[in-house]
Amino acid sequence: MSETPADPLSARIVLTVGMLGNTLECFDDLEITLSAAANRHAEGCLKIMGPAAVFTAILQAAPTLADSDKVSGYVDLFVDSAVRRRRELLAALPEECRERVTAHEATRSVEPERVIELFSQAVTASALPALIDRIRSNKEVAELETRLAARSAELADGTSTTPEAPTLQDARDAMGSMPLQGLAALGAAIANTGLDELALARVLDGVLPPETPAGYVHDGVGTLRRQDDKVGRNDPCPCGSGRKYKKCHAGKGV
Repeated sequence: MSETPADPLSARIVLTVGMLGNTLECFDDLEITLSAAANRHAEGCLKIMGPAAVFTAILQAAPTLADSDKVSGYVDLFVDSAVRRRRELLAALPEECRERVTAHEATRSVEPERVIELFSQAVTASALPALIDRIRSNKEVAELETRLAARSAELADGTSTTPEAPTLQDARDAMGSMPLQGLAALGAAIANTGLDELALARVLDGVLPPETPAGYVHDGVGTLRRQDDKVGRNDPCPCGSGRKYKKCHAGKGV
């Protein structure tokens, strides 16, 4: 199998997932039992792994996508979302526990080879047809682009910042450590499936945290919870659908 240099966008995704994995593995190392709230945020971090694998595989199967400014912006959004989820997970920990985790993170790492192994497990031949169907049957293009454009605007005007996020320069510096054969195998697994820039957008939409109306918080896995007063059954549903709560998300954890 011929090897070509890793592209910096894929490398940035790998670094970001390695950072998330490092945080999650600290809990095992330190034998920390998470509260229900922290565990929900940990599950939100884990849910990023599969989309990250598909995102990277598409970039490897169609390398010209790495030259697209729009795709570069998608990677910015992915990294921002992943780092925000990690930050929310750490914020859900007691202060003493958070300090132990952040101190331990500095003593260990999850290497790119391990991340690519996880990606390979996510993009298996048996799961691939269902995965591709799910990507293709996602939201309408106009709705999807509106959502991504809104989040991009937040990043551009500085209302959302993630200083601990791996930068593009970090990715370029790390390209020499990327497992090229593993990356090439990811691309081969998803080659000739017709997935393109729109597919990347749809994968990304499944990663972004839900929109959070004023007065609500999300738990990292797609559920909105009211910060203060309980939602009345005849109140508007916090999901923003315009329907009454009793006819929308009542009994579904919102």
